[in-house]
Amino acid sequence: MQFGFQVTKFRTVPDQTMCLDKVIKLPLVVYKLLYFWQFYVDAPMVSDMLNQKGCGVSNYNISDLIINGVDAPRNAWPWQVLVLTDENMCGGSIIDREWILTAAHCITSLDTYVFLGEVDFKKYKSPYRKVVLKVQHPHYSTYPITNDLALLKLSTPIDYSESIRPICLPEGNIWDASPCFITGYGLITRNTSSPILPDRLMQLRVGIMDQRLCKIMSTIVMPPHHASYICLDTPEMSMAFRGDSGGPLSCYKNRRFYLLGVSSFGGNDDIAYIFPSVYVSVAHYMDWIKLYVDI
Repeated sequence: MQFGFQVTKFRTVPDQTMCLDKVIKLPLVVYKLLYFWQFYVDAPMVSDMLNQKGCGVSNYNISDLIINGVDAPRNAWPWQVLVLTDENMCGGSIIDREWILTAAHCITSLDTYVFLGEVDFKKYKSPYRKVVLKVQHPHYSTYPITNDLALLKLSTPIDYSESIRPICLPEGNIWDASPCFITGYGLITRNTSSPILPDRLMQLRVGIMDQRLCKIMSTIVMPPHHASYICLDTPEMSMAFRGDSGGPLSCYKNRRFYLLGVSSFGGNDDIAYIFPSVYVSVAHYMDWIKLYVDI
């Protein structure tokens, strides 16, 4: 079985790009610096935990510390999956033995396969499942991008192990979990004319913007702002990128990781680093998820 991916190529004009970058970046950077103390808060987390046995357990040493991410330690993110068709790739999260949560914009009419566990494109062979049912959120919209969630039902149930297990799901929406990480197999360079994929899963520690600043920043990229958006505060020149869509925002609390968000969109052209990566808040959609998944 062979898989490929398709990347849209952008036409770039260096002088215009540099000029545009200066014009747009300066006021946003100044604004963020001036009001950072007011807008920055810890990551959102849950007020009540669901009764999910064995979820969110990682072999990752939390005292350790995508583009500009680092290789993830093996088995650190056992809920991360790779979602592939003959035309594209996305990430996703195991939330049940039969269900994967990903982004709605990752769904195509093509046969879709989910690769489980540690995926090292050079050394390891990963078990996989064929997707037999794709469920986009009924109110998913492409512009503006809203309700960007989808469920994938697998052909056969997953056997949990040290390297393959679910992440915990949230209920409620408070802001006290830390640290948070994003993970993915997406491009590790912005040069879409010569795309480079990582050999293995990448991780990046991130912060979470307050909704007030998120509203301002996300409206510039994809207006209007939606209440389910989570904007990430990432290290300079670091971000989720193409191929990372659908992947998890994993946040730590009470010795477990919880799925706070699903990668949706962000600045993805020549001024990508100015704007935050935007994730969909899973807590906003728990009632919909429970229609399909027995949690």
